[in-house]
Amino acid sequence: MGNVLGRGWSPTTRRYRFLRFALAVLLFSSPALVYVSGYGQPNYRYEAVEIRPADGGFEYDRDVSFVEGLEGVSCYGWERSRLCLLEGDLVDENRTYEDPPGIYDPPEERYTYQNGQFYERIREGKYDTVVLGLRPVSSAKVLDAIARDIEHLDQPLQRVVRDGARTVHRDLDATGRVVRYDGSYYAVHLTEHSESGSYIPSVFGFLAGFGLLARGVRDELRE
Repeated sequence: MGNVLGRGWSPTTRRYRFLRFALAVLLFSSPALVYVSGYGQPNYRYEAVEIRPADGGFEYDRDVSFVEGLEGVSCYGWERSRLCLLEGDLVDENRTYEDPPGIYDPPEERYTYQNGQFYERIREGKYDTVVLGLRPVSSAKVLDAIARDIEHLDQPLQRVVRDGARTVHRDLDATGRVVRYDGSYYAVHLTEHSESGSYIPSVFGFLAGFGLLARGVRDELRE
C-alpha cells in the first residue's frame, strides 16, 4: 500500500465520480440534516418542578426564580392586574352590580389569590344585577382542581415532566401549567429561550451539492 501511495496513486475515474456523487448528496441534503439536528431553530428550555400545597400558597421542591403565575389561578405570582386590585374588595363581602350583557363576564380562571388565601370566584345573576363574591378554599383543593393528568398532554410536554427538564425547538405554550404525575404535582415553566441560528451555511451546502450533481450529469452525457 505504501508503494502505491509513494508512486502517486490517484483514484480511478469511476471511484472519483462515486466520491463526487457521495459528496454532492451530502451537501444537497444538508438543509434536512440541519433541521433534524435542531441547528438554526429556536430553543425553548422547559423545567418541571414539584409543587405542593402549603399554608398561604404553594411550595416548590427547590428554590425557583421563575414563578410568573399558574394556569387556572389569577393573581398568584409577580403580576398583579387591575382585576386583582378590584377583587380585593370582595374578600370581606359580596358586591351587587348592575349587569348589562357582556360587562361582567366571568374571568377564565376559576380561582384567585388574595392576601395569602385562595378563593373560588362566585358569580350569581339575579334579575338585572349580578352578585360577585369570593369563597375561601384550601390550597390543596386548588392544586388538585387546576392540575392536568399527564396522559392528556402532548408528548414533548410529557417528556418535560418525566425528565424534569427538556429543550425543545418550539414554544409549548405551557408556562404555569400544573401537571399531575405519579401521585405528585409539577409546575412547568419556560426558563430559557434563544433565537434561531443562521441557515446560510446549509443553503450554500445545498447549492454546492446541486452544482456537483449537475456537473456529474453533464460529464455522463458527454461520454
